[in-house]
Amino acid sequence: MQSLLFKDLSQTQPPPPSCRANGKRIGIGMLNSPKISAYAHYSTVINYLYATNHDYDFIVERSPLNTTDSWIWDDKNQYLLVWYKPEFIERHLRNYHYFLYLDSDVFFLNFKSSIEEEIIERFDLEGPGGKDICLVVPEDWFLKSTPSPRPNMFNAGIMLFVNKPETFDLLNAWKLSPFTDPDCFQYRTTHPREQACLNVLYSKHDELKKKIRIAPASLGRFGQYDSEWLVHLAGVTEETRTDNTLRNMTAALNSFIANWQNAINAEKKS
Repeated sequence: MQSLLFKDLSQTQPPPPSCRANGKRIGIGMLNSPKISAYAHYSTVINYLYATNHDYDFIVERSPLNTTDSWIWDDKNQYLLVWYKPEFIERHLRNYHYFLYLDSDVFFLNFKSSIEEEIIERFDLEGPGGKDICLVVPEDWFLKSTPSPRPNMFNAGIMLFVNKPETFDLLNAWKLSPFTDPDCFQYRTTHPREQACLNVLYSKHDELKKKIRIAPASLGRFGQYDSEWLVHLAGVTEETRTDNTLRNMTAALNSFIANWQNAINAEKKS
């Protein structure tokens, strides 16, 4: 892949250490358009509670900075907000060592497991095995028990970005791909839009195969309906999404309240 703005982007400075024990700044971000369905609000509550549990920052934006381009924003078809994703990630990644992007139909199931354990350590992102990795994404397949019909294809609903100059180069290429890559022109206005273009870039440029790590569905940790840590309810009905996320939000909220009340009661007794 030819570098587009690499010279400028390489000047990006790493964020300062955080007050967390390991000093790493980790952010979680979501895009929820104003008229999005109820399931997105339920998943947002779950993900905020998860972020609070691990001292991560949590960011939600409701509309793109530029609402004049019809291919990225249409009040009557707010699904188009997906093409704002690269710009959203690029802007916020600068403030974090790691930034986890989640679609509106993604939520955490297991609050005990951390991003450090499930992604950073699992893929050795701070060790020799992960020195070239800029992005970790799940395989685009939603049942871990069956083989994928599309190997080496990934889903852009869950993405962990590493703050390094090469990552910003990748984000910039992704952002410009609907205008610069003929194989992506159609995806400016055709589903699966931004996900398709990122997969096109991956398939055409060998250097990206070192920079993007695809987590197989067989891991069963994130990306599938039957994952054990982070679930993505892609391709199901709105009713299914709503029922599932409401049930999990209620459980997460009740647990959150109970844990804090127990902590308050313990402090009063001490």
